[in-house]
Amino acid sequence: MDHHEVLVIGAGLAGLSCAVDLTRAGVDTVVLEKSDGAGGRVRTDRVDGMQFDRGFQLLNPAYPALDGFVDVAALALCPFDAGVVVARRGGRTVLADPRRSFRDTGSGLLGITGTVRDKLRLARYVAATLPRGGRGVK
Repeated sequence: MDHHEVLVIGAGLAGLSCAVDLTRAGVDTVVLEKSDGAGGRVRTDRVDGMQFDRGFQLLNPAYPALDGFVDVAALALCPFDAGVVVARRGGRTVLADPRRSFRDTGSGLLGITGTVRDKLRLARYVAATLPRGGRGVK
């Protein structure tokens, strides 16, 4: 049986980052992961040519914790608008915050997703949280 100074449980981002720090500090470290691959909540599964994200995946290149772990310039990152795309048999619907992406307001509020009641509740919420007097969003 192998012996190590530190066992890191879990090969998600936190576990892998911890293991890298420990290894760089000269600590004999091993990572244990119960699933069949690393990544944790940011892992992407590939099934029959399709990709399924297990969780929300976002990388803000301004995060100070990235220094020393990630070559951000090599990632070819691109910005995206906040929101989601709901795919159904009849096509796709974009749901976006109309305060940030007005062009998607129609499809989100008037599209196929959600009931009329849901859309009215969303419209009331948006109206209540619109910036007033230059003071920003509540």
